[in-house]
Amino acid sequence: MDFDRSLGNMAAAWRISAGLTQQTLGAAVGLDQATISRIESGDRKVDVDLLLQILAATGQSLPDVASDIQELAPARPSLWKEQ
Repeated sequence: MDFDRSLGNMAAAWRISAGLTQQTLGAAVGLDQATISRIESGDRKVDVDLLLQILAATGQSLPDVASDIQELAPARPSLWKEQ
C-alpha cells in the first residue's frame, strides 16, 4: 500500500473516531466532502498544513501520531542527521 493511501486510511480512522462525517471534517478544514473522500482514498496528497488541520479537527495531535506516520513514509536519509 502506498503512502498516500495509508495516510488517507489513517485520516478516515481519525475522522470516524471523532464522530465526524466527511462533510463536517471538510467544513472544519475548508474543503468539500469530495476532496475529503479523495484524501481518504489516497487520490489526493496531503501537505503538512492540511495534515495539521485534519489532526486538530479530529482531536489528534502530531506527537501522538508521528510514529505511525513515520512508519508509512518511504525510507529517506534524515535531513537532521549529521553528515
